[in-house]
Order: sequence, then C-alpha cells, then structure tokens
Amino acid sequence: MYSIHIPSTAPLANAAMNASCGPPAPAIAAGAPRNAADVTAAAEETRARKRAKTVDNALVSDAELAASITREVAVASEHAAGTYGVAAAGAPAAGAPAWGVNLMRDMAALTANVATLTANVATLTANVATLT
Repeated sequence: MYSIHIPSTAPLANAAMNASCGPPAPAIAAGAPRNAADVTAAAEETRARKRAKTVDNALVSDAELAASITREVAVASEHAAGTYGVAAAGAPAAGAPAWGVNLMRDMAALTANVATLTANVATLTANVATLT
C-alpha cells in the first residue's frame, strides 16, 4: 500500500500541449494498494512532457517538467519501498530481510537503554548535589 498521498500533477499551461501529452497521471491516495500501472502512468507522463520540451523548449516549462519528474520518483520510490521492504517511520515493512528486522529491534533496545542510562545519570547527579 502507498504510505503517502501522491497528487496528480497540474495540467500543462499550454492547452494544445495538454491535448498532445494527454491528461496527467491520476492522484494516488495513501493506503491504496500498489499498482504497477501507477508507475507506468507516471513514467509515461514524464516521457510525454520531455518529448514536448525537446521539440520546443517553450511548450513545457521547467517547473511543469520538474513536477512530473518529482511525481514519477515519488511513485517509483513508494513501489520500491513496498517491494524491497524499506519502511517509512523506522519500522521494517513486510518482506524486510531478517537482518533488517533484527537491526531495528536492536536499535529500539539500545534507544531504551540510553533513555534508562540518562535517567540514572540525572538521579545520580541529583544525589551528589544533595551530599555537597
């Protein structure tokens, strides 16, 4: 499933190019199942805008092309994350390799141990302060 909402890119300012390049790839809602057609649609949108810009630099603005490229990367990144087990927010995704799951578990334990150690140092510092 997609972890973020990926909006559709804005239509091109040049109406004739909009018709030539086709409509922007549709928005993808967070939580929607991953679909290979989303990657293909994003890539095709970028290719169409690059082709138009190659023909005449004024037909597609740099910002319009950059928006399309950025969206394509976002869609592909979400797909790769779901496919290869890379997770957002520090949690291993389904399909993560065992060493990755173990590493995340060990990092959580280390973080908890550091928090305990920090609290113990604060208590020790307070106790020393009362002795002096």
